[in-house]
Amino acid sequence: MEIKIHATPIEQDGRSYLQILSPVRAVNPVAGGEMFADLMALWDTGATNTCIPMKVAEALGIQPGAPTAVDRMKSTVTSHRCQFYLEFPTGDRIFVKDALALPKMQAQFVIGMDIIGKGRTTIEPDGSGGVHFTFTI
Repeated sequence: MEIKIHATPIEQDGRSYLQILSPVRAVNPVAGGEMFADLMALWDTGATNTCIPMKVAEALGIQPGAPTAVDRMKSTVTSHRCQFYLEFPTGDRIFVKDALALPKMQAQFVIGMDIIGKGRTTIEPDGSGGVHFTFTI
């Protein structure tokens, strides 16, 4: 499996920054089929765990596991461990066994080091301020 993303600089409030974003599908197998949500994922090497908004996890019927504290910049929130499959546009799937469902999560979805660490990641400058991001398993 190989995911390739070309990220270009985003200008906001006089600042320029990069975000590595890609479409993904969160999939929960249920009796008689699957429930899924198509989301835009932020690839975040600073996140230990893959994170899904609590509302999305609930809508998919994902059973919440043990509560756990997650430190944010100025506060701590209670999240719940959960499991589901992550499907990429290539059709490839990865089982996410230790994701966190977070209340009031601002991003649609975060791919953390629990997934990124399973493969090889390269980030190469494109010569115009952007990068070519490649994730290979």
